[in-house]
Amino acid sequence: MGIPWNELATLIRIKGRTNEAEADREILFEGPLYRVIEKVAGTPVEARRGFSVSLPDRKVRPHTFDGHALLALIADLKRPRTRDDKSG
Repeated sequence: MGIPWNELATLIRIKGRTNEAEADREILFEGPLYRVIEKVAGTPVEARRGFSVSLPDRKVRPHTFDGHALLALIADLKRPRTRDDKSG
């Protein structure tokens, strides 16, 4: 199964993560997954702290990407592909 590049995704910043229940979440950007990852890739690495990308309409895993999974999406987005290859 390929990466669902055209699914709706939300970029959030999680602040104050002492535990999941008390963490503050700020929505930074919404759109197709490939646009959200382009936005993350264009952000300096030091400013990405707390970033998490969620696929809120997804019924199966994975539905959230952060840390190494987020870096893997950035690397895959930069991979050469045909114009229609972002169809997911």
